[in-house]
Amino acid sequence: MSTRVMVIDDHPLLREAIRSRVLQVAPDAEFAYVGSSIAEALAVHATEPVDCTILDLDLGDGRSPVVNTSDLVSAECRVLIVSALADAATVRAALRAGALGFVSKQADIDEFEESFRLTVEGIPSTS
Repeated sequence: MSTRVMVIDDHPLLREAIRSRVLQVAPDAEFAYVGSSIAEALAVHATEPVDCTILDLDLGDGRSPVVNTSDLVSAECRVLIVSALADAATVRAALRAGALGFVSKQADIDEFEESFRLTVEGIPSTS
């Protein structure tokens, strides 16, 4: 059974980099959604749930990062935040909203890979 993943980030180059890294960790990964829209991702998840949702906190969509996280968690998405947003209060609030983990975009690849594995298993982690 493949691991179903969504990648939500507003930068196409970073979406592709994350996608490539996920395939290194989970070669059988199936990407149910890769884009920048919370609404589109939620629609995909509603029809066929995913195992891990990788979310950038700053999507440039005018919505609060905490609301984006909360909406995904309310839909029973396992959320791993991968973001350059370094505002500790926002990160803590997103984790309180139910995200399972946070990895800075400046983190080592190994940290991302471990956090991804843990999120798929439903285990909290932060880098």
